[in-house]
Amino acid sequence: MVTQLVLNAVSLLGVTALGIQDILYMKIHRWMAYAFVFSGLIVSLILRSPAKIALSALPGLILLIISIATREKIGRGDCVTVIGLGLWIGIRGALLSVFVGIGLSSVVSIIYMALSEIKGLSGKKAIPFIPFLMCGLVVSIISE
Repeated sequence: MVTQLVLNAVSLLGVTALGIQDILYMKIHRWMAYAFVFSGLIVSLILRSPAKIALSALPGLILLIISIATREKIGRGDCVTVIGLGLWIGIRGALLSVFVGIGLSSVVSIIYMALSEIKGLSGKKAIPFIPFLMCGLVVSIISE
């Protein structure tokens, strides 16, 4: 119980720091993302079996493949962050965080496109994903 609480708190802190960078600069420092992954890997090596570690990183690895296939429509920093999140909280929490994040970002994107159409603006604008991932992480933590 205490272990999971600490894992949730640290993962939320890490994703929040990366999310703030994503909002401010529309990119994240790679060293921060890699530090998040590396620290999550160390924790996973202590707490989980190799099979569970591989499964925990799977959502982020799938996003990375999608990122490569779409020429980075999904940023690589987002993918690395999801890998780290999976290592910190496991596959269930990572998947729920990603799905909630995608759902929320879709709603915001649709609203943005509608408002752009009404105001006659160009509807092409990148939206930072990690803040939505952070909201998904909060949902994941609450649902435990």
